[in-house]
Amino acid sequence: GGGAQSGNITVQNPITWASTRQLTLNSTGTTGIISINAPITTGGGALTVTGPRVAVNNTSITTNGGALTVTASGGGGTAISLTGATLDVGSGTGTLTATTSTTTGTAFSGINSITSTGAGSFSISATNSAAAANPAIRFSDGTQLTVTGNTSISGSDLSSYIGILFGTTNLVNTSGNLTITGSSVSNAGIQ
Repeated sequence: GGGAQSGNITVQNPITWASTRQLTLNSTGTTGIISINAPITTGGGALTVTGPRVAVNNTSITTNGGALTVTASGGGGTAISLTGATLDVGSGTGTLTATTSTTTGTAFSGINSITSTGAGSFSISATNSAAAANPAIRFSDGTQLTVTGNTSISGSDLSSYIGILFGTTNLVNTSGNLTITGSSVSNAGIQ
């Protein structure tokens, strides 16, 4: 049986492997956080990260064609936080999915980049049903996001706030198609 721990996982040192084997980081706590504070690099292997909260802090994740899947439910705070994150899947797929009923689904701050090449792609989606003033996706003031390759960003607010909220943000699309979709049941889809 499990204990009463929050389920925190911290990547504090670089993780690298040359094969196509998969690594899964799974926090089963209700308020735990998976903090990625050091680079993770695969030789084409998949990386799956699942928990209440996931934070990528001033570091990189590179899968070299492997799939990157991040799923978070937002227990105890922002579901997915990208602060100075560099995410590169090469010809693989990146899927970041946040669903929350208490706070912001996905938050961007600092200088971030998302890269896919060739047939690769990224999909970032967040759904928020919180009654408070929390958007599904938030780009904080001063955020820079550089996107390379086919990328979709989708924020849906099911309550009374905004689907995607842009602060003073620099968004750069260097190549590929960038699709941004925001929706809200009673407010702005994108603001």
